[in-house]
Amino acid sequence: MLSHVLKEKVDYVVTNLTDALDAGLSVLDRDLNIIWANKTLSHILNLKYDPIGKKCHEVYKCECQTLSTGKKQCSEISLITEKGERRYVKNISIPIGGDNDNFTHLLKLTLDITEQREKVHRLSLLRKLAELMQGSMQIDRLLHLILTCVTAG
Repeated sequence: MLSHVLKEKVDYVVTNLTDALDAGLSVLDRDLNIIWANKTLSHILNLKYDPIGKKCHEVYKCECQTLSTGKKQCSEISLITEKGERRYVKNISIPIGGDNDNFTHLLKLTLDITEQREKVHRLSLLRKLAELMQGSMQIDRLLHLILTCVTAG
């Protein structure tokens, strides 16, 4: 009875800690079935269903080679939310458990990098604008780029 109560408390603490992170976390078995996930994962990936029990490719929309290679793998995907907004997500897959390259599970960390991507895009537009302003004054191209920067930011 005591071990059951202790397990519930540990589960409660782990769940609260991982949900407080601004990152999606999941654990997959060797067959790439999701056996555990925090709530943030569903929010970041815009899931309308519980990911537990689903295959990796169904939820993450990408192929995972981490268990076969034994190496950390990073990938980026883009998705459209129900509001029609584009969101960029970075997935980091890390093999865990076992020894001698005999990994038993996979940990996936999912980060929303949309804001970072948008800042990079804005900076590249500003760089183009600065290049145009330093070069010959082609007023049509300059005005077009200024309008593009203003509407993008």
